[in-house]
Amino acid sequence: MSVMQCRECDLAPYAVRPDAHFACDECGHRLDSRDFYLDPDEVWSVDETGTVHVFLTPAACLKWLDDIADLHTGDWAAAQQALWQYRRATAGLVESLRAGLPLPA
Repeated sequence: MSVMQCRECDLAPYAVRPDAHFACDECGHRLDSRDFYLDPDEVWSVDETGTVHVFLTPAACLKWLDDIADLHTGDWAAAQQALWQYRRATAGLVESLRAGLPLPA
C-alpha cells in the first residue's frame, strides 16, 4: 500500500473532496478518479481520513510470490534478494486483504 502523492507538488497526498473529486491539501491540484494512472494489478481506496491509497491486488501479490519461488537461490546475494522480495509481496498481500480486497477464486 502506498499513499497517492500529488502529481504537481509531490508534497502531500490526494484526499477526497465533498464533490467526489480528489485534491492535494498542499497545492490544491484537483483530480478525478478517471485520471488515476494505475498498473493493471493496482486498485485504489480511500481510508477513514479521506486519503487515497494504492494497493496491489491479492492476485498480483500471489503471482509475485509464485515468481519468487522460481528465482535461483544458489548464492547468498540471490537468496537475500528473494527473501526481501518475498517479504514485500507478503506485506502487500496482507495490506490488500486488510483493505477488504478479496482473494482470487
